[in-house]
Amino acid sequence: MNTNPILLDIPHQFESSRLILRLPLDGDGTITFPAVHESQSQLVQWFYTQQIPTNEAETEEILRGVRADLLLRKTVHLLIFRQDTGEFVGEARLFDIDWSTPSASLGFWVRSSMQGQGFMTEAIERITEVGFDVLKLARLQLLVDSDNMATQRVAVKAGFTHEGTLRNHRRRENGDLCDMMVYSIIPLDVTG
Repeated sequence: MNTNPILLDIPHQFESSRLILRLPLDGDGTITFPAVHESQSQLVQWFYTQQIPTNEAETEEILRGVRADLLLRKTVHLLIFRQDTGEFVGEARLFDIDWSTPSASLGFWVRSSMQGQGFMTEAIERITEVGFDVLKLARLQLLVDSDNMATQRVAVKAGFTHEGTLRNHRRRENGDLCDMMVYSIIPLDVTG
């Protein structure tokens, strides 16, 4: 990449047909924690390698940390809201950004009460566009627990290709080894 990533202008907010996706602000822990609490069981099940906040203060601390990482262009963390009601839908983030390729990993979650409505597929399609058009990424990848069928469906609907399976790649919360499915998308997949 020719440009220092620190100099990239990342939009504070962008939209899709039904959603607003924006960078976190001070005080967003209060907005997002009720959804984290509502979705606690699924977050613990699928995000077993990450800290799941247990209160608003922890949520705020995590969000402020990702804002600092944004300034260093280590991650791009987005909060997702419905345009019609303003309700908080979930979060998505680009992380493990390798500016030499450039590529990034993608992670996301949708609050339990808003699953099955296509919100996350729409959000991921929009984030992919921004990743390719604004960040000039050459690749986005998603690692998914082999038992997480909902996330695999979102990946496929959003245009990602299943590249393969990493066998016995991680340990779940209960200690069991699990396979991780690798999905990716490159600009050619979007532009044809």
